Amino acid sequence: MDRAAGSSILVNHFPGKTNESVGRDRVRDMLALMIRSKTKLQRRVVKGISDDDVAVLYTDFQGTTMDVLGKTIEVRYNAIKVLRRRAKP
Repeated sequence: MDRAAGSSILVNHFPGKTNESVGRDRVRDMLALMIRSKTKLQRRVVKGISDDDVAVLYTDFQGTTMDVLGKTIEVRYNAIKVLRRRAKP
């Protein structure tokens, strides 16, 4: 997939499968699905690293969501977020 600088990317890893959503519309679709399934998450930043104008955050998420049968299940996610400071206009 094309990954333009500054694009939004959401990557889901499941046992044996990785799913990438690239671009604002695809990321919005994934977030809308999480909202429809009543996902509730708490986050904890595990580690943050910064150097010059770039920072990386390692975050753990845990909470609940509803499966396809409407049953509440526990979920855990890990995230890596790369942030870049924007140049002043």
